Amino acid sequence: MFAPNRFELQTLGRKIAYYNGLTPEQSNAGGAIGGATDDFTYGTLGVASFTIEMDGSSFWPSCTSYENTLVQPTLNGFFMASKLARAPYRWAAGPEIINVLATPAQISLGGTVTISARAEDARFNNTVGTEPSQTVTGAAIYATPPWQAGATPLAQFQPSDGGFNSTAENITVDLPASSLSAGRQLLYLRATDALGNAGPVAAVFVTVGQPDPLFQNGFE
Repeated sequence: MFAPNRFELQTLGRKIAYYNGLTPEQSNAGGAIGGATDDFTYGTLGVASFTIEMDGSSFWPSCTSYENTLVQPTLNGFFMASKLARAPYRWAAGPEIINVLATPAQISLGGTVTISARAEDARFNNTVGTEPSQTVTGAAIYATPPWQAGATPLAQFQPSDGGFNSTAENITVDLPASSLSAGRQLLYLRATDALGNAGPVAAVFVTVGQPDPLFQNGFE
C-alpha cells in the first residue's frame, strides 16, 4: 500500500539521505509496523514522517564508532530536514543554495557587497531510483524571510556563465549599501527550477556601517 503523496515523500527522503548517507527506501524489515509514531503523525496530522536509522555495522556500535562516523552524518540529515520543515513536500524538490559568501561581510554606508553562491537542483541520494532534476532558472535575495506574506526580493542573482542553463549554477549579485538597513542583518537566498519548484532558504550575515560593539565583544 502506498501513501497518497508517495512521490513527494520519496523526494524528501532522497534529499535527507543525500546528507546522512543512508538508503532512502520503503522499509520491509520485520513487516509493517502499524501504530508507530510516524504512522500517527502522517496519517492523522499530515506531517511528513520517516523512521531514520543510524548507519553502522552493529546494533550496538562502540562509542568510538558512534562519535567518529555516525553522529555527524545523522545530524547533517536532521539539519536539512529542519530547513525543509515549513513546506517539506514542496521545498525538497527545489534547488539548494550552498557555498554562500558575502564579500566583504562588512561594508561602509556608501559601499557595495557581492553575494556569491551556488544553486544546485540535483542533490539527492539516488541509490534507490533516480530523482528527477531540472534546470535552475533563477535565484533571488531578500531582506525578510521569503515565506512571509508580502516579501519581495531585493535583487535577482545572475549566473556566472551568462545563462541559467544547467542543474547547477554559480550565481552572484551586487548589493549597494543604500538598499540595505544599517547594522548587522541577515539576508535570505532562494532558488527556483524550471518546474517552478522553490528550494530551501539559505542565509548570510552582512554588516552595513560600524558593527554593534556587543557583536565585536562576542555577545552574539
